Amino acid sequence: MALTGTNNEQKIWNYLKSKGLNDCGAAGLMGNLYAESALRPTNLQNSYEKSLGFTDDSYTAAVDSGSYGNFVMDKAGYGLAQWTYWSRKQNLQEYAKSAGKSIGDLEIQLGFLYKELSEGYKSVFNAMKTATTVREASDAVLLQYERPANQGTTVQETRAKYGQTYFDKYAKKPATEGSKTKMNLHKLIFVNNACYKAGKAMTPKGIMVHSTGAENPWLKRYVGPDDGLLGKNQYNNHWNQAMDRQVCVHGFIGKLADGTIATYQTLPWDMVGWHSGSGSKGNANFLGYIGFEICEDDLTDATYFKKVYDEAVALCAYLCKTYNIKPESPTLICHSEGCKLGIASNHGDVMHWFPKHGKSMDTFSADVKAAMGTVSAGGTAGGSTGTSTEMYRVRKTWADAASQKGAYKNLEYAKTCANQNPGYSVFNSSGAVVYSTTAATAPEKKTVVQLADEVIDGKWGNGDARKKALEAAGYSYAEVQAAVNAKLAGGTRQEDYATYTVVKGDSLWLIAKQKLGNGSRWPEIRTLNGLTSNVIYAGQKLKLPK
Repeated sequence: MALTGTNNEQKIWNYLKSKGLNDCGAAGLMGNLYAESALRPTNLQNSYEKSLGFTDDSYTAAVDSGSYGNFVMDKAGYGLAQWTYWSRKQNLQEYAKSAGKSIGDLEIQLGFLYKELSEGYKSVFNAMKTATTVREASDAVLLQYERPANQGTTVQETRAKYGQTYFDKYAKKPATEGSKTKMNLHKLIFVNNACYKAGKAMTPKGIMVHSTGAENPWLKRYVGPDDGLLGKNQYNNHWNQAMDRQVCVHGFIGKLADGTIATYQTLPWDMVGWHSGSGSKGNANFLGYIGFEICEDDLTDATYFKKVYDEAVALCAYLCKTYNIKPESPTLICHSEGCKLGIASNHGDVMHWFPKHGKSMDTFSADVKAAMGTVSAGGTAGGSTGTSTEMYRVRKTWADAASQKGAYKNLEYAKTCANQNPGYSVFNSSGAVVYSTTAATAPEKKTVVQLADEVIDGKWGNGDARKKALEAAGYSYAEVQAAVNAKLAGGTRQEDYATYTVVKGDSLWLIAKQKLGNGSRWPEIRTLNGLTSNVIYAGQKLKLPK
């Protein structure tokens, strides 16, 4: 990765932060590197300059050219960390040669430093990711990594002081109002999106951070209609309407019409969203993950990035505090991490963006943790954004207030009431169904053949946009594209299987027994429909082998 910054200390700070060190860890390590080399990668140990007859630059050039061949065994400290022991100097030299770079190259030495710490000094590396003070991190580096001859109290204090200087200069300070981290939170629930209409409740257990993958930082592209702050979307392609694809998140972060940064909540936090797609081990949508999108610009504007990053930190701190979510993996993750955990489709966000500005999900988690004690919600558009006592209402439909049997703070009491009144459901304060005595009404999953027809008709876009849309809706892009290719090659759109609509009480085994004549054939139905579990819903259409 190319280093970012205008001088060595900025470049080193940004690099260390991109590798997951928290502010205390990065500062503690830099304080030690300053004590060793003044952050100069070509630094030759002063006491050896005279004995070897070299300056910093001439020593580096002689080693690179091969005219000086005793680099490994001369016992002279060299570089940022003043590597001295022969095996470590040999490893540094081989690392530089493999990249075709000078041993004095700053990026090479940082890469080697990271490799050493993450592979050979794991306890020190972990300490720099979790340290709560600069002194804690500094001592870990001094006593377990650098290990100079003098490790006394005075040396410890001096190095920690150097580190504190970098902390005070570069450590991220959350945006504040008084003593509180403040976010500009508004609410415009997507009541016309099919996800909201499905109304499947969940208990929030995690957060998945997404970014939009499109060079458009304006909230109005996704959030609508205009509430007087968003601005008009001239194409009317926001997500608060019937769409030809199943996608919806709980919120967006981006620009209002006046250029200020805001968060818009677009689904109740406790409602299942359609944002993760499926992985090898399941689907985060159904595992309690809240998902929100950060609107991307061209990924290079540091000012915009800092503002939306701060807003995302504040939002996650608010959600973690509200729902008792730990601000760390696997409960606070981005889409790419979700894929690695097997609970999301294969997307790269946000790790194609954060590292460009010296950030990672490790630094993000640390910043969320630091902000959790100070977060507050600002903004008023669209309703209250603070926490409130949830009331669960038992009715036939949300619109039929006259049918209400009761309102309860305890969800279990509300469920009991609904069970005593067939045909009734439990609604949360937003009007979403959280429990029903009627058959489940999950959104109908389309068959691969249906999707292929829609793709050919242009309803799912092209290229990466098509891939992201299909996977966000929980479908296999590869399976759908294969069907598209087969249709186009064969010139036919005939279905080679029967379809069946699930009714209440059905199971895959029962359907296989009744429709295929053998209950043991149920795995064929699961495979044909690309199901990741045995759960099916009344109203769901399934393909059956002919």
